Amino acid sequence: FGENAPQTPGERHMGWVLSIKMTFGSAAERDRFGELFRPLAEWVTANEPNTLAYDLLLSDKDECVACVFERYATKADLATHQQSEPFKAFKAGLAEAEAAGTIHRVSVDGHSFNEAQVGHMQRRG
Repeated sequence: FGENAPQTPGERHMGWVLSIKMTFGSAAERDRFGELFRPLAEWVTANEPNTLAYDLLLSDKDECVACVFERYATKADLATHQQSEPFKAFKAGLAEAEAAGTIHRVSVDGHSFNEAQVGHMQRRG
């Protein structure tokens, strides 16, 4: 379990996960965030093989809440992601939207996790 989980050839790799929950001022602001996020997500999917998952999750209970879910092969892969030009462009676009008042994040709550290898993140088939 956790750090003591076996790591032998053929066993699955322990990944690193970042989850960022955000509450926006309105559903329209959440949608605008999604519009900014989409090109970055498409680029990540096509160009970052060590980014194992990268998606925007929309709450099924609150139309103002979303979560960015990021799963990397290693924690170091986050730095590679953050240094990419598309990521920098996304961050700049988000800062501009926040400065213009078209997107207002009421709260941002981020957490990172090491996978414990207790269940599964992906089915093998």
